[in-house]
Amino acid sequence: FNAMEGSIEEPRKDGDKSLSFVVTGFGPFQGVQENPTKTIIEALVEYLKQNPSTEKLAQSTSTILLETSADCARMEVNTLHETWEQSMAKLTTAENATKSSTVVLIHIGVNYSGKQYQIERYAYNDATFRIPDERGYQPDKEKIVDDAPLGKRLETKLNVQQLCEELQ
Repeated sequence: FNAMEGSIEEPRKDGDKSLSFVVTGFGPFQGVQENPTKTIIEALVEYLKQNPSTEKLAQSTSTILLETSADCARMEVNTLHETWEQSMAKLTTAENATKSSTVVLIHIGVNYSGKQYQIERYAYNDATFRIPDERGYQPDKEKIVDDAPLGKRLETKLNVQQLCEELQ
């Protein structure tokens, strides 16, 4: 949801470029009623609302809290993908051909055995759940994306090493 309006919107445009952020996290799950990712997202929204210096950032940031289930996550990913495709289609018209748009997707998750935050460089096409999701589903070695091989690795374009160094 847009941090200010409560809905997913197209990226805001500044001149010839646009930059927007989509931050996702999860709601309650298996015995954890207050998911830390929900707390972080709520704090982010509040911070963006209360600080005049973050007005542009607030206008271009969307946040989404997902039910902790495979079905819900799949549905939201499809919605995000459709929204992105529609935005890109508008940018490919003749008058917008020189414009560029960057959408940064940030997913916040919980590592049940982690002691600190970690930045992940890779995502894998492998749904293997340690415990059932909120709807009771517990896949083991199932594809997330049907037309990609099981275990296919996707890598972020972000310089993760530099990001980690700057966050230290």
